[in-house]
Amino acid sequence: MAGKRATLAEVAELCGVSVMTASRALRAGTKVAPGTRAAVRAAAEKLGYKSDPFMSVLVNYRRNVRAPRRSATVAYVTNYPPGTPWRGWPVYGGYFRGARERAEQLGYGLEEFSRAGAGSLRRAEEILHHRGYVGLLLAPTLSAIGHTRLDVGQLPAVALGLSLRLPRLHFAAGDPYRATLDLLHRLKRAGYRRPGFAAVRAHDARTEHRASAAFLGWQALHLPEAERVPCCLLPHEEFAANAPRWFRKWRPDVVVGSEVWPAMVLEKAGVRFPKDAAFATTGLQPEDEPRFSGMLPDAAATGAAAMDLLHSLILRSERGVPEVARGVVVDAAWHPGSTAPARR
Repeated sequence: MAGKRATLAEVAELCGVSVMTASRALRAGTKVAPGTRAAVRAAAEKLGYKSDPFMSVLVNYRRNVRAPRRSATVAYVTNYPPGTPWRGWPVYGGYFRGARERAEQLGYGLEEFSRAGAGSLRRAEEILHHRGYVGLLLAPTLSAIGHTRLDVGQLPAVALGLSLRLPRLHFAAGDPYRATLDLLHRLKRAGYRRPGFAAVRAHDARTEHRASAAFLGWQALHLPEAERVPCCLLPHEEFAANAPRWFRKWRPDVVVGSEVWPAMVLEKAGVRFPKDAAFATTGLQPEDEPRFSGMLPDAAATGAAAMDLLHSLILRSERGVPEVARGVVVDAAWHPGSTAPARR
């Protein structure tokens, strides 16, 4: 017969702390003195204590049943200049709508908290504290490599997208790397053999250069060196003048972009898709012309995934910057369009 299961009370007694302190010490993201946390974890290991997942589910269920609906509000933290129409942008607005819908399903309220609108950093943190938010969703930054100086150590926090680099938080985002690989495999099956990647450097940087990295890795694995087309990664102000020259020099049979703008620049220079070459993008948007082929990320699903992740942190009382950040990635869907037809 199996031995008696160790209890949390026994762990607490062995360490000389309360059951509540022992519970907090065994949960990530809680404020406990490092020495106490180490002692509790050592005691738990000595006694063979394991938390009961079914009991955790029961406690969380009872807690949620007792709480009136919409009693808890999550802050959707933005830091855009006043008047920025971000809700009308397909990705940024889609994140917010997906997160809000999922928050309502889970019983939370979701409201924007404008860091820029709050004034000073100190004032922003005071407002966050006094409004009693139970968690933070941090919207993408406008810069490719963004950071926040807000003190997120007191609340569960999740970042949307890949632009927030500091602090390193749990995040939900699309996966440009996987979308690029999926696209390239589709194009290869469709008969294309000399793909070329074209993107504005800053746009590629917003996703940690994952699209260009996937392209270069795929090239190295699947194409002879003589058939590899160099990437066209240029600053925004140089792209219109130099991308057509790149196309005429290297003549890829399909142009892969991280958005549709490279195709529009090349078309303005006289390139005809799909007659002169095919075009497909790794980051199609809902408002783009239906004729463009490519991978269509789901911003609303990403926002919902971020809210699910935040909900799990709230239930486990995990706060602040994690020791190891975890990510949830959401796949993009293929849109056939007409700019990358199958070749004979």
